[in-house]
Amino acid sequence: MFAVDLPALTRAAAAERWRSLDPVIPEDGRPEMDQYGELFLAPLPANRHQRVASQIAWQMQQQLGGEAMTGIAINTRIGVRVPDACWTGLDPRSFDADPAPSAPEICVEVASPGNTQKWLLEKAAAYIEAGAREVIIVELDGRIRFYDANGERVDSAFGLQLQATY
Repeated sequence: MFAVDLPALTRAAAAERWRSLDPVIPEDGRPEMDQYGELFLAPLPANRHQRVASQIAWQMQQQLGGEAMTGIAINTRIGVRVPDACWTGLDPRSFDADPAPSAPEICVEVASPGNTQKWLLEKAAAYIEAGAREVIIVELDGRIRFYDANGERVDSAFGLQLQATY
């Protein structure tokens, strides 16, 4: 049987590949790249999904100060990924590189009907490995789950009290 055994790009090679694709990345979608350098365009999330992501970003900024952001491309071990929202207490300009070489302190993924738990947890682990201290997953039923390097937590390490209104 024919098999292809290609290694994943290093994070440095992935960042270089991402920057080289800048002129061809379309504006109408959400570009991401896998760990092998394959560019793909995810459809823009539904309005409800975007509304929930905005709610969470707003709540993080209100409760923690700092800066909540959306649309930040982050270089991870599984390629360049874009969380639905993120937060930093650092100078937000430190994430201006495209892709950002490390993740902000908090990354948020809002589940979509097409997501599997495995994929959401894979992205959470990748954000943590890239430097996030906490990843928040908002489930389709509105339940909010918190993760850090040790796995799922019962509450936010930052003391966040969040609500998602579906």
